Amino acid sequence: MFVLEKTTDQFQELRSQVLGQVLEPHEPGFAQASQGWSLGHKHQPKAVLVAKTTADIVAAVQFAQVHGLAIAVQATGHGFVRAADDALLINLAGLTKVQVNPASQTATVQAGASWAQVLKAASPYGLTGLLGDTPSVGAVGYTLGGGMGWFGRKYGLGCDALLEAQVVTMDGQLRTVSAEHQAELFWGLKGGAGGLAIVTEMTIKLYLESAVTAAQFVFPLEYARQAMEGYREWLKRVPDELSSRLMFAHGPDVPFLPPFLRNQTALIIQAVYAGPETEAAKTLEALSFIPGSIAQIINRIRPAELGMFFGAPPAPSESVGQAEQLSEFSDEVIELALAFAKSQPAPFYMFELRQLGGAVANISHEVTAFAHRNAAFLLNYHALVFSPEVRAKSQLSVSAFSKLFAPVASGEIMPNFLNGDEGEARDHAAYPGLKSMRLAMLKARFDPENRLRYARTPGSRSGA
Repeated sequence: MFVLEKTTDQFQELRSQVLGQVLEPHEPGFAQASQGWSLGHKHQPKAVLVAKTTADIVAAVQFAQVHGLAIAVQATGHGFVRAADDALLINLAGLTKVQVNPASQTATVQAGASWAQVLKAASPYGLTGLLGDTPSVGAVGYTLGGGMGWFGRKYGLGCDALLEAQVVTMDGQLRTVSAEHQAELFWGLKGGAGGLAIVTEMTIKLYLESAVTAAQFVFPLEYARQAMEGYREWLKRVPDELSSRLMFAHGPDVPFLPPFLRNQTALIIQAVYAGPETEAAKTLEALSFIPGSIAQIINRIRPAELGMFFGAPPAPSESVGQAEQLSEFSDEVIELALAFAKSQPAPFYMFELRQLGGAVANISHEVTAFAHRNAAFLLNYHALVFSPEVRAKSQLSVSAFSKLFAPVASGEIMPNFLNGDEGEARDHAAYPGLKSMRLAMLKARFDPENRLRYARTPGSRSGA
């Protein structure tokens, strides 16, 4: 361990200790290095370290100790929490190495790797990780926030697949943690949202799924009620191998969208069956009999192709949104969803009701910091923004969503589905009760000076 001393040019001192770039606001490349996925959120850090090695991260943490700096961490930048103003921002996007061990069905994943990169490495062996909706999401950040994806009902959350993590703690030490070593810190990493230490790489379980059945059923708005009612009835009989969501979508009149979304609203049922193709066909058959569909697409594809099949956004964009959890898919929810889809003003939006449960609920509540295993459904609204006028309309939609669904929402929310800084009350909703207390105690132990104050982990907001 080396010792840093204060100098008049503090960031020049850091430059001398790292292989990566240290960029200050006046330097070329600073804006790009500090910009996350959401173009509507801006960081104004004192400097950005574009890390090249794990040793760079250790040096940056030790440097921050000496100079009293807060630390923010960003890889793919999907999970914006609060603007990292006046911090040392550590950009991990260059640490993208993925090593797959097909014999043990595991992968070791560096902190900057996206799910697309993990799946590319795992796919040749017929393996997959517990990915989310969007392949460009960082695998580590997704896991630290819980990680609800297309295989959740069959295998559990992303954090349930975490076997080991290499971390830099805020005392400037590189440690390896697991259920056998530093078990309490390891518990906090599994869904605790990243405010306890900087994860430099993780080892995760992979699952033998060389191909899955993916399906989309499209309905015009006038058939939405029948489709929602049919979907709800269908959910009562589906196995845990099936994960699905029902989504309203509306788009502007632009050529890259399908005709049923150009300046109009459609309802789309999307599903993934992780199991034999014959069983998938039996399970999905009932959806084909719901009246009014204008398109039915069912393909057998590799897990790595799910993002393309469902049209996940390929590039950074600006959006606004909000999510809520539900305990039931009631008649009232159907009425509210229809009213919202028919009336809200945003010109380009997606509004989903996602089925939860299955393996997520079957895993013990105590084994991870994640706090929402019993949620039955998730409502998630996003409006894409491409002009100031659209931003204003979209923000009106978010306000309408919040007000309209408040009577049926549980009041709790998964941390990965918070959109930016929604306030301290919503932070508590992500970690209610004893989970919050336990995480706050870990925060005080492993980050007593609250350097990682831009995370959602309880105890991080104080001192921000």
